[in-house]
Amino acid sequence: IDNWFIKEEKINSMSISGRVTIACNFFHMLAVFRETDLLQETVGSIEELKVINKEGITRWLAKALIKMPLSLTNRELFIYGYGVFLKKENMVMIPIYSPNEEELSKYYQEKPNQDLVRIDMKFGYYLVRYLDEDHCEFFSCFNIDPKISYIPWFILNNCIKEFGYY
Repeated sequence: IDNWFIKEEKINSMSISGRVTIACNFFHMLAVFRETDLLQETVGSIEELKVINKEGITRWLAKALIKMPLSLTNRELFIYGYGVFLKKENMVMIPIYSPNEEELSKYYQEKPNQDLVRIDMKFGYYLVRYLDEDHCEFFSCFNIDPKISYIPWFILNNCIKEFGYY
């Protein structure tokens, strides 16, 4: 698994990227994206992940509650995503981003939880490429403003590696 990140000082965000070849059928890999409820059971840093709104089978709005290490306040993240099949490249692309307040208010009316810090995903994507009947290639990239002014690199490295891996 290749995993890397870049801290973007000028725009106060970080990009987390990953790439891996998986011994898995392409359609089984895509099915994982429909099982969001299982992700919170397997990834320790995700306290809750739920789909708030579905627009057909390829568009959705989800909310995630993320546990932070040490004394950092836990985070809340809203992401809007949609799936696109790219026939020429034999891949599915799932772009994601955090909706602005106006977009979010169409589907989510609850007041912000004062115990959480809402982070923003500037952009992100998943790419799943068909290689053969038993293998696919998976890419991920997220550009996130974590709403942290300073965090030691050893803590940041640990969090990002775990997040990127899962």
